[in-house]
Amino acid sequence: MRRPTGKPQSNENRQFMTFAQKEFQAVNAEDYERRSRRLPTTGLKDKVALVTGGSRGNGAAIAKRLAHEGAAVSITYSASREDADAVAAAIKADGARSLAIQADEGPVRKQHS
Repeated sequence: MRRPTGKPQSNENRQFMTFAQKEFQAVNAEDYERRSRRLPTTGLKDKVALVTGGSRGNGAAIAKRLAHEGAAVSITYSASREDADAVAAAIKADGARSLAIQADEGPVRKQHS
């Protein structure tokens, strides 16, 4: 951004500009989030998605997005049923179908007979 010639900006002006830029970014992010929640698509309607590790972090975000796109979503968890139930409830509150399944996704152990 080019600064107009003449008197340099005061510290107070710089602080205000930084504050205004942050507020603008926050409002835009909030508005985008609101619009994306309000306008679900039907690209995955009548499809079922299984998200392993869907009870937290990136898995939870992916599960919520797939549900937003119209899919019925099953999420797996290994230890925290509460986290999985919370994600499933959030998906159901958005109007989609969801199921939390406890599953061990670790390496397969050899069975001895």
